[in-house]
Amino acid sequence: MSSETIAIAYDFAVIMAGIFILLSAYTYRKFKFLLVCLSVWLVCSLSLLIHFAAFSALVIAGGATGVVVLTAAFLTYRTLPAHSDAGNPEE
Repeated sequence: MSSETIAIAYDFAVIMAGIFILLSAYTYRKFKFLLVCLSVWLVCSLSLLIHFAAFSALVIAGGATGVVVLTAAFLTYRTLPAHSDAGNPEE
């Protein structure tokens, strides 16, 4: 497998994982857990970015995508209203 093929596969995996995590966070509203997952995913992505950076400039796009997805998830989490317990209204 050539280094260019590895770099393209890496980019695809990073982008797909980021989209999946972000959509899961939006759908299930479990942001604290998913933000931790995003952070771990970003660290792994950046370590691979350092490893493959000599082979392809496309890998930089994957790392940048990781940063964008993590930032978007964090901003989405920050803008959500606080969860209220609708089942137990205070009187």
